[in-house]
Amino acid sequence: RPDAMTSRAQILGKWGEATNQEYRLFTISSTLRLDLRDQSANATVSAFTNVNLASLTGSWHHVAITYDGRGGATAADGITFYIDGVAVPVGRIGHAAYVAMENLAAPLQVGREGPGWRQYDGGLDELRFWNVVRTPAQLAAAQTVELTGAEVGLRGYWRFNEGLGTTVAGDGPADQPLTLSNSPLWGNGGPLTP
Repeated sequence: RPDAMTSRAQILGKWGEATNQEYRLFTISSTLRLDLRDQSANATVSAFTNVNLASLTGSWHHVAITYDGRGGATAADGITFYIDGVAVPVGRIGHAAYVAMENLAAPLQVGREGPGWRQYDGGLDELRFWNVVRTPAQLAAAQTVELTGAEVGLRGYWRFNEGLGTTVAGDGPADQPLTLSNSPLWGNGGPLTP
């Protein structure tokens, strides 16, 4: 649930350190953008929505992004954005030297790029990471239901159901809890009910 989309704000990523950059999803000028970084090759590929998404502010939406893992000059062509189950037009920036993201030591940051910068203004619920490309039918079928946490290909899952405190439990296979900082506010549920 974005409450503002005009400034550059990271929704999630491993990007805040200069030498451990892997990926970041962020808002900028009422659009969404995903950057994927191959640190060894010093190459970044990007995809960004080609439509103004300012109308999304103030209400809950399901955002899913798939990436088929290809490298090379067409790596950005493997990125698709879905909003509320519908693929949206994207622009792409490729880089021929890009091979793949690396598993670097940067921490996963949710709702910010770093402790005091590029903080997301809005609500988050149901954060999911997969190691398989989800089909449009799978995305549509699962966008309004909670998962069990044991689904094939699910690599990270956080429901945000606690309602208080500064920790979000990991709900997927071997997930680590997320530590909340900068005085986040708990709200009355997102689009899903536990």
